Amino acid sequence: MRALWENKSEEERNAEKLRINERKAKLARLKALRENISEEERKADLTRLIAPRENKSEEERHLERLRLQNLRKNRTAKNASKETQRNKNSHRISRKRLMTEQPLCIALNELTEFDEKQN
Repeated sequence: MRALWENKSEEERNAEKLRINERKAKLARLKALRENISEEERKADLTRLIAPRENKSEEERHLERLRLQNLRKNRTAKNASKETQRNKNSHRISRKRLMTEQPLCIALNELTEFDEKQN
């Protein structure tokens, strides 16, 4: 990043600094506006954004219901796929554990048999 900055001419650097400062000023203005809005104005904005159910036609309500159902289905399908992936991973882990523990068990059995023969 530093090399890119050093390769730029003085004018380009100044222009970029100006853009950054303008962006910061815009964000500061937006933040100040957001803080100055009263609670009633916020609620009014929300009610405007979320159109009242009475104003919607039957078809619009039906389409919205379908959209919400699809969102729920997608969410449950995504969760189900995560669950199956978890099950696969746990199965792999248990198989790995078996593969590593099995030789240990065999070695322990051989040692106990050897000890019994010694006694």
